Amino acid sequence: MKTTLFLGLFGLTVLASCHKNNYETSISSTTTVTNVWGDSATLEIFGESSNKSLPCAWGVSYSTYPKAYSNQREIDQNYEGASHFYKVKLRNLQNNTTYYAQPYAYVNGRRHYSDEEISFTTTPCPDMIGEVGPGGGIIFEYDCDGHGKEMFLTEQSGNWACVSNVFLSANTSTAAGTGLNNSYALSNVCSDPSAAFNECLNFNNNGYSDWYLPSLDDYETIRVNLYNQGLWNPQSTLFLTSSKYQSTYRYNYNMTTGNPSTSPATTSMAYVIVRSF
Repeated sequence: MKTTLFLGLFGLTVLASCHKNNYETSISSTTTVTNVWGDSATLEIFGESSNKSLPCAWGVSYSTYPKAYSNQREIDQNYEGASHFYKVKLRNLQNNTTYYAQPYAYVNGRRHYSDEEISFTTTPCPDMIGEVGPGGGIIFEYDCDGHGKEMFLTEQSGNWACVSNVFLSANTSTAAGTGLNNSYALSNVCSDPSAAFNECLNFNNNGYSDWYLPSLDDYETIRVNLYNQGLWNPQSTLFLTSSKYQSTYRYNYNMTTGNPSTSPATTSMAYVIVRSF
């Protein structure tokens, strides 16, 4: 096998091919590694199968050991072409660590790997979890690129205020990172300044006024990164979220168990204020 390395402006490009007499299918690939950070990296891959008649799903396997692909990421399972350009962002990597990756095609129930094996090393990343954030809160999420989320340590208490049925038209999400959009969606149907989401949106600390009420999954991140690590000892157990459940009910989060629950939107409960930076 012949391998050629190109080092350009946007990253490392590796050209390699694989010729295996396995279902008469061989895979060739060209991979470029870009945007390598402390906890993530992006692989841009062009893969091509020698067998033009078999459907292919394309992916990449990776590990911290050469030729040991314990972590697997499959892309475009329904893609049926013999060639494909795809982009994979590997997340939750360890900082300052070398990873090895190998593209493959999923053909006839089997993975057919290219002989191409690329490696990259994530950048050193300071451990910012638990440190004081720019807004004066405690950092509970950090991406090694100077961005993250912080939580104001003083617990609040309140509810969604207004009458429950006004929230019927508010579209919210439980996903991490959606708390700000949730808060605005709720504020659009209830302008009561005492509502928890409006208290958060109107909050100002250290000159920052872009705070919001966390979503359900934001609380999960807080639990994993702060509570479980002994970096935060809350006075309350249940916390209200900015995530609507159904109709006039909202999700709550149990910080002790990590389990969600529901209650009427106007039920009073503890909550925290967070912001992204």
